[in-house]
Amino acid sequence: MVNLTVSKRIELLCEVVPNARKIAMLANANNPNTPASIKTALSTAGMLGRDVLPISVATESQIAEAFHTLDQDKAEALVVEADPFLLARREQIVSLANYQRLPTMYSFREFAAIGGLMSYGASLASAYREAGIYAARILHGERPDELPVLQSSKLDFVIKCCGS
Repeated sequence: MVNLTVSKRIELLCEVVPNARKIAMLANANNPNTPASIKTALSTAGMLGRDVLPISVATESQIAEAFHTLDQDKAEALVVEADPFLLARREQIVSLANYQRLPTMYSFREFAAIGGLMSYGASLASAYREAGIYAARILHGERPDELPVLQSSKLDFVIKCCGS
């Protein structure tokens, strides 16, 4: 599902910003899913006639440096990958993207809730609820090795509305 949501984020961003030819992708350098996500983004963007500039970060200061790079490289849009490190720094990321007036697609609704342009990805609230149900089943005696592996099936697509 990770690769499907990466592709869909690129596709939706291209629909909202049809003239963007250079799309940057902000990802966590320490996340083992990052190489596969970048590969998927490059493939999807290529099929849509767009270029992707992958930027991997591992620290808060590297996030600020990344936005300086985006400005220098004339990125026209940005995709922020699904990652706990990036989610925890959402205020910094949204602030920098908005300051640069960079159309940005985020991975979680929590980014859009604080002023990010749009998001598409798994519902954290739904995932946490499912984790609680799963934990309750274990606490009530079910064996963890006999329970099915669960994956969040609820996806949120959020677009920030502009008020007057």
